[in-house]
Amino acid sequence: MKRALFSLMIFLVALGAAGAGPLLSLTRVGGAGGPDFKITLLDGKVAMLGGGPAYVVIDGSLWLGLGGWYLEGDADDGLFIGYAGPSAGWLFFPDSVVSIGAWLTAGMGGYVRTDPDTGDRSEGGFVVIEPEVCAFVAITPSSRIGIGASYRLGIPVEGSAATLADLSAPSAFLALRYGAIRPTPPEARRRFSLAGGISQKLAIVQGQIVRYDGGYTRLVIDHRWAVGAMGYRVADGVEIDGNRFASMESGIWGERIFGFRGPFAVSVGCLAGFAMVGYVESGSGDVVGAPAVLVSPEVKGSLVLTDFCRLNLGLALRGTFPVNEVPGIGWSDVSGPTVSFELCFGEY
Repeated sequence: MKRALFSLMIFLVALGAAGAGPLLSLTRVGGAGGPDFKITLLDGKVAMLGGGPAYVVIDGSLWLGLGGWYLEGDADDGLFIGYAGPSAGWLFFPDSVVSIGAWLTAGMGGYVRTDPDTGDRSEGGFVVIEPEVCAFVAITPSSRIGIGASYRLGIPVEGSAATLADLSAPSAFLALRYGAIRPTPPEARRRFSLAGGISQKLAIVQGQIVRYDGGYTRLVIDHRWAVGAMGYRVADGVEIDGNRFASMESGIWGERIFGFRGPFAVSVGCLAGFAMVGYVESGSGDVVGAPAVLVSPEVKGSLVLTDFCRLNLGLALRGTFPVNEVPGIGWSDVSGPTVSFELCFGEY
């Protein structure tokens, strides 16, 4: 297995070094994407939705793509929602430091409602229509940060137990966009740029597969080095002795990229930082946990789709070491191999 993995790495580096360029060379259009952090109301409570869109950008102003968002949490108490669909919009003043845009997303979603008293669950679907406006400030030519507002109109399908009022609410959000708003020839790209994306990570905790949801921002230096910050939290909790496992982690990331001009690239990096590991007691709802030191070296393979978008597959060996004892959880339970999947935007 180790020999096969090493051979695959050498093959990918050789392909990348050939300088064949991305799989799709979009010379007349740009593209951008990145995470959104939405604060909204759900079941009368403040909730956070994660996710974000990916766009093809025509002439800097017309944005066409797909978006998806979901509740950052679980369905153990109250209402869980997730939705996705096509998204289109127009960005005014795309070449200015400050720009303003309006978008409309229309698609389908699903929900799960859990009765906190009986534990009974019901689920269903809904049609979603969400207009939004957002003001952006350009951080670099290939990255922007924005603040916006939207209104989620959730129309339940026939037979759904949830109502229009349950699924509809305003949102305020922070948006990060990375990519080429306009196409940039390789020879004209700057030595410093920002990249970012969304990430899903699978790990094993006491024999159970746990999914971590996260994202990151990185400074790319001379097309070969990347440094930045990233963070994760457990998206689907597993049970440990009847209690729901909970964990969050964040840290500083450093990376060396090989074969950056080809359709494939390989990188070696490491995440170092801190985590919180523990569980939520089923009876009282109290959180039992402790901070932990996190070290996670990783090998990553990248499929360069376009000049501004790539898919990453990573294999890491994660070490998480609680500084205090957590009853029922040892360091070996929260350490071990992990697999990550990333959708990354930015000009490398």
